[in-house]
Amino acid sequence: MDLKELKQQEQQLLDLLSQNRSKQKKINELIFIEKHGINIGDAVEWIDGRTKRKGIITGIDFTGTTPYYYMATLLNSDNKLGKRVSRIWSGQMSSVVIISKSETNS
Repeated sequence: MDLKELKQQEQQLLDLLSQNRSKQKKINELIFIEKHGINIGDAVEWIDGRTKRKGIITGIDFTGTTPYYYMATLLNSDNKLGKRVSRIWSGQMSSVVIISKSETNS
């Protein structure tokens, strides 16, 4: 094998690895959602320290292929979507209450 063939083979392996990681991430995301019963688009309420927060789940952050925490865009006092985003850590999951499920995820 020459250098060009080795580089092509490396690229093929990197592509396969990327596909594998994407599949792992998707499977882990489904397990995370099933475990907590919370999906993107759900309206939730939780305790952050001593503060009660309300927000819409807008994402799940990952470390590699493992889900790490939920991201929630906070609701303003008039229950309209604001600009601030907060994390819901695993230690806060016991305080999370689902206000409403997303229609697209029901």
